[in-house]
Amino acid sequence: MLKASAIFLLVLSSLFTVTAQSANSPLLIWRVAVNQTHIAFTYAGKIWLVERAGGAAKKLNDAGAEINPVFSLDGKQIAFSRCNGADFYIYISPATAGEATRLTYQGEDDFAIAWTPDGQSVVFESTLDEEGVTRLHKIGTNGTDLVQSLPLPQAFQGSFSPDGKQIAYNPRTGFGEWRYYRGGATAPIYIADLQSGATEKLPNQNFNDRFPMWLGDKIYFVSDRTGIFNLFSIDRKTKQAKQLTNFDGQGIRTASATNDAIVFVQNGRLHLFDLTTNQSKIIEVSVSPDTSELRPKTVPAMRFVESYLPSASGEKISVGARGEVLIFDTANGDAKNLTNTSGAAERYPTISPDNKSVAYFSDESGEYALHVRSLETDTVKKISIEKQPSFYQNLSWSPDSKKLVFSDRRLNLWLADVEKAAATSVDASVYSAQDNFSANFSPDSRYLAYAKRLKNRAGTIYIHDTTTKKSVQITDGVAHTQSPVFDRNGKYLYFLSSPNSGAGEFDWGVLNGMLSRPLVVRRVHAIVLAKETLSPLLPNNQPEVSAIAV
Repeated sequence: MLKASAIFLLVLSSLFTVTAQSANSPLLIWRVAVNQTHIAFTYAGKIWLVERAGGAAKKLNDAGAEINPVFSLDGKQIAFSRCNGADFYIYISPATAGEATRLTYQGEDDFAIAWTPDGQSVVFESTLDEEGVTRLHKIGTNGTDLVQSLPLPQAFQGSFSPDGKQIAYNPRTGFGEWRYYRGGATAPIYIADLQSGATEKLPNQNFNDRFPMWLGDKIYFVSDRTGIFNLFSIDRKTKQAKQLTNFDGQGIRTASATNDAIVFVQNGRLHLFDLTTNQSKIIEVSVSPDTSELRPKTVPAMRFVESYLPSASGEKISVGARGEVLIFDTANGDAKNLTNTSGAAERYPTISPDNKSVAYFSDESGEYALHVRSLETDTVKKISIEKQPSFYQNLSWSPDSKKLVFSDRRLNLWLADVEKAAATSVDASVYSAQDNFSANFSPDSRYLAYAKRLKNRAGTIYIHDTTTKKSVQITDGVAHTQSPVFDRNGKYLYFLSSPNSGAGEFDWGVLNGMLSRPLVVRRVHAIVLAKETLSPLLPNNQPEVSAIAV
């Protein structure tokens, strides 16, 4: 029992020392702010202040968890959000620390994002007037005003024009840290006239534009127009956009501005961009947070298991937990952590049919790639998948242990040749909820059957020839078909079909009906793959004895 339980325990090594962080070390910084003399940033659940020249940072105060610092335009006050047990509320205090004054009391999370140009009110995001819908609201700093909602149907972030009559904001925020995202929820920047209600969309070709900062005749913002988030500006007179930074690999996560500079976070470091010279520099900063939770410790991996798959023989089980690859031996109960990489995430391990290798995805290089590790020599073959990597899943081996098939979040199906260390795209779906192609290899590993949703959302079976690199549609694309599987001799292809699953099983759409799901029926079908192969059934649906005997 002691050996068997080992697979559920992992020893965590801290990425940080338990003493003060050295200057210029990468930090998990979120929101930032800047005034004429200091930079404020959120780290380890606290707001920290450091001089613009860098140095040792100090905490704003020792109260509860605090986030979203925002300096007033004159730089003398700072607004922020503090958690009082259940929700975040808006507070203000002197910019260099001091007693904080609470401004909001409603039972919803309030996140500070800006000050009004007159310095009399703090603007914040909240769902206080409609659950699930984020809007911008403002509250006066005198402590007696009621909350007022800005006339925007939905809004995130925001920066006022110098005269306070207009605001640049995001009507939606995109999909978080999903890099290269170009779906229907990308984040544009709108400009709204707060008096007339008229809106204008900044020039945008389905990019993600975030953190608008309105200074004079220009609006600065962070955008992934190049694929990586960089700093841009748009001139309100010429409508021309200009790229101001040229980061590659790791982009800008967050940014904030004052009248002469912009502070932003890139690769875990603070940068200060000078608006006069259009040059940025790294701000060297050291912090001394409470690091008791960062000491090495043993944790139960069972709470963090992402995937587990038995080998073909059942002798071993591959487990993905807390970004590590573990192999569990069912014969003797031994468990081994193959990767031991606290600075990288390894996901979805699967053991090859010959029991010689384990394949998994790893972001060791900073982007996800396919790794194939030998279980005999512990050497690793690293296979780059594409120029702009995505997130990958549903990894599966071919019977000859020479190929791997998997899918990604961009609705693509991939095939990797282990010997050539190369990956190629097999097909792509047009259905946004296609998260699994149910790919299955033929016994000789030459053919790959998979189910792809068409524009009508009906699942359709295809067979791909890995030699000719061509795919052929097998089912009609009208009746929903799914889960193709070759038989052990490669003579038949089995799959499921349903004439009515469209009424209840199409995720992410208006056709998704929970009440109709109990009425869905399915049938098992078999396709004869060669002319000389006998059908397993006679015309009257009686078993064909000769076919069964083959």
